[in-house]
Amino acid sequence: MMDTPGTSRKLARGSLAEDFYIVLIMALARRLHQRGANYYLRRWRLGLTELRLLMALGKKDKVAVGTLAAIADVDKAAASRGLRHLERHRLIATEQTATRGRAVIVTLTATGRDLQQKLLVVLRRRDRRLLRGFSAAELATLRRMLERLIANIPLMNQE
Repeated sequence: MMDTPGTSRKLARGSLAEDFYIVLIMALARRLHQRGANYYLRRWRLGLTELRLLMALGKKDKVAVGTLAAIADVDKAAASRGLRHLERHRLIATEQTATRGRAVIVTLTATGRDLQQKLLVVLRRRDRRLLRGFSAAELATLRRMLERLIANIPLMNQE
């Protein structure tokens, strides 16, 4: 894939990422998002939201939309749009619950389950490639540090 501005492998010398961790983290996120979005859209006609929803359904089948959105870490509106796409492509089935008001329960179809299993292999392979060269201890530390950064996000706008 050709690198487009802002997605090249290396940061420009003297970039703001040298001065601010937030810029460095955003640069990483932008590159991961752009590469992932292009890859999954080109190969499977899936956006990253749809991919995350499929993967979340692999963890927990027959789940309410709100719960699924939380598992996939996407907002409910994006989850609803993504689920419509998946349903149009017959990868999921939805049903209205009789006991939980307007709640909608989502399940993978057989086709969706097959695709989810293929994508699981691809995601694990891409994850391994990204993390190549890191020891198990470094990965454990990285996970803890990233989780701490996420926990600190609400503190950023305090005066």
